[in-house]
Amino acid sequence: MKPDLDQIIEYFEGEKLALTSSINNYLLEKDYLYAHYQQEELWRIDRQLSHLHYLKDPLYFKKQELERLRYMFNKFPEDDSVRFSFGRRITEKEGEIKISESKRLYFNDTQVLDDALFNLHEGKFKKFKLCLNKPSDLYMYFELSAGNMLNIFMSSQEIMEMYGYDKENYDDEDNERELFILKKMGFEKVGESEWIVYFFDMNDFKDATAVKILLSRIAYEVFGLLQGSEYLQASLEYIS
Repeated sequence: MKPDLDQIIEYFEGEKLALTSSINNYLLEKDYLYAHYQQEELWRIDRQLSHLHYLKDPLYFKKQELERLRYMFNKFPEDDSVRFSFGRRITEKEGEIKISESKRLYFNDTQVLDDALFNLHEGKFKKFKLCLNKPSDLYMYFELSAGNMLNIFMSSQEIMEMYGYDKENYDDEDNERELFILKKMGFEKVGESEWIVYFFDMNDFKDATAVKILLSRIAYEVFGLLQGSEYLQASLEYIS
């Protein structure tokens, strides 16, 4: 059986193929309005697919960039100056990927999170913490409470500090963008504390797909960790 992440990717790849075919048909019929609507949906699916591929392999974007450089290198077989320029950039990118693979500051095994959640569910550990992004020390804490309820905690204080808010002089925390989106996703404030929590029912827990989708939305939609130069660097640590 395929890993759950591969199944999700396969589903979106199928959606992408169907949309591409539909757009081509609308263009042949000169129905440009519907072609435009479906093109926007195709862009959305492309972004989601890139995001999912990145969760599977944190070097995905760098490898994609390397493939684009190789394409441009082969596109100009008779232009020595262009090939020299792209050849140099290809060598640099290959070296960058090799260094990243050797450091492994993140986990890219999709089974790591599955194992952690099952270990928690089976009572092997009381808690674990997941660092979504090492450069910013962005942590989430996972703890199982009574009734097989998984509590996923985040510190609103850390989030505000991450974005440069001074909590003592900022009295509109509820309207702070990142916290607002997290609450729309289902996170709740814990009393008057700095913590916000998401409750996930682990009764009849069989796989980690729903939790992974939640984490991917948090990383991508809330903190934008999959965009630009700040790549997601996740690590996981058990707490006994």
